[in-house]
Amino acid sequence: KAGCSTVTCDSCQLRKYQLALDCSVVTFSNVVFSDEFPLLTTKRVFFKGVLEELLWFIKGSTNSKELSERGVKIWDANSSRDFLDKLGFMSREEGDLGPVYGFQWRHYGADYKDMHSDYTGQGVDQLQKVIDTIKNNPDDRRIIMCAWNPKGK
Repeated sequence: KAGCSTVTCDSCQLRKYQLALDCSVVTFSNVVFSDEFPLLTTKRVFFKGVLEELLWFIKGSTNSKELSERGVKIWDANSSRDFLDKLGFMSREEGDLGPVYGFQWRHYGADYKDMHSDYTGQGVDQLQKVIDTIKNNPDDRRIIMCAWNPKGK
């Protein structure tokens, strides 16, 4: 459209991970993976943690305790009382990460209050926009989702 060429790299290693989910088939585009999930990497991966964190992002949650209860402790230190106090978030409840990735995906631009507030209909649901665009205009080269908040609040 803009007269720019596109560069691709086809040299990545594909690993497949067994799915231990309630679903038996996962579909990506025209490819169906029964009981396996493709992951481009050269490293060993804590797949359960990756999956739990991804589902947590998709949900739009900012409560690290939800992940911790599921055995994923990666966000615990960033929401500890000591850490929050050092950053000046004295009124933020322990476990409240603030407007992190999932919040940005599902409520981009909404004013963040706390991890218990209902943000339904607030901000831009970037994930839904991406899904809708892929369904309705799959050749659109502007399909993008940003997890970074340029406001820095």
